[in-house]
Amino acid sequence: MIFEKNLVEFDTDVGNKTKSVYRKLPETLTITENYSHKYTIYGTGSAPAVTITFVSTLTRRKYTYKVQLGWGEIIEKKYTT
Repeated sequence: MIFEKNLVEFDTDVGNKTKSVYRKLPETLTITENYSHKYTIYGTGSAPAVTITFVSTLTRRKYTYKVQLGWGEIIEKKYTT
C-alpha cells in the first residue's frame, strides 16, 4: 500500500504478475500521519509496525490504525476531535 494524501494505491506482486488498484479517499477523510508512506504486507502475513492516522470532517473524529510488528494485525482507535 502506498499512501499519498487522499489516494491509496494497492500493489500486488505474485510471481511474475503485478497489479495496481487505486482508491481515492472521500473528501471528508484526510491522512494526517504517514500519508506519503509505502507499506508492505508480506506473503506470510507479517508486516513491519506502522501507525496511520485519518481525520474525518464528517464524523469529527480522528482514526488511528496501528499495525503490529510481525503480525500484520490492525488495531483501530477512534478519538473525537
